[in-house]
Amino acid sequence: MIRAIIVEDEIPSRNTLRKMLIKHCPNVDSIHEARELNSGLESSIKNKPDLIFLDIQLSESNPKENGFELLKRIP
Repeated sequence: MIRAIIVEDEIPSRNTLRKMLIKHCPNVDSIHEARELNSGLESSIKNKPDLIFLDIQLSESNPKENGFELLKRIP
């Protein structure tokens, strides 16, 4: 089974993606969610996902908090 993380700051987008995964991807058995860079990093380290759905712009107020920065920080 596939473990996935959704890192998305917008709740409607996160909910839509989760619902689509549940409906169309039965092999995804674990879906964790995070809404910002630090919680996404913590979840990635803790859950060791096979797949990460990653929003590029995670914060309107902090342009340095983006998906590419998260990728750099994942061990």
